[in-house]
Formats: sequence, C-alpha cells, structure tokens
Amino acid sequence: MVGLVRFPPLRVDSDLDRRLEGAHDLDTIVHAIAPGANTPPANWDTEMEILRVDVRYHRDQLRECEAWLYKEADLRRQAESLCASSLPSATQPSRRLGRFARSETRCPAELPSLLCLFKEC
Repeated sequence: MVGLVRFPPLRVDSDLDRRLEGAHDLDTIVHAIAPGANTPPANWDTEMEILRVDVRYHRDQLRECEAWLYKEADLRRQAESLCASSLPSATQPSRRLGRFARSETRCPAELPSLLCLFKEC
C-alpha cells in the first residue's frame, strides 16, 4: 500500500493516445489534447505565408539600406581624407597672394599666375 502512495501507477489515457496517433499537424494535435481549445482560423496558413513574404521583403530592404549606409559612410570618409590632404595645397595660393599684397615691391608679372592658381587654369 505504501508503494502505491509513493509511486502511483502511470495514468494512461487510451482516448488521448488514439487521438494523438492520428494527429500530424499542429491543428489536429491541439484538437487531440484540448478539443475545446481555440483553433487558428481557416485561412491561417495563407496569412502566415503572406507575413513570411512581408518579413522577407523587409529583411531585403534592410540589407539594401545597410549597404547604402556603408557606402555613404565610406564616401564620407574618403571625402574627409581628400579634404584633409588637399587643405595645404588650397591655402598655398592665398598665402602667396597675401605675401604678394604685403610686399613693398609689387611685381605685376606674378599676379596672373597667382590668379590662375585660384581659378585652376
């Protein structure tokens, strides 16, 4: 008697076992376990497929946007490095023109070459 209290016999529900044997998809498994449970609507599979297509579309859009973002960041870095490398050459003509304007002896022959540096002739 004590053994039965400590180790009760396993409950076997032959009806449940029979119902589960024939269940092959989620809907029939839910019906086998809890016959009164709410089941998904009849067009559940088509709605899930539509949602899967939407998820795939948005995932592809995300990848495309990330690629554009990486390209833009790379172009921005390249532009910044080009601006930084061209900064000394851009200020050189203005320094020469400033020295020319401050000098006591002005040489008109040098003026067209300085202006050409600004216009990049």
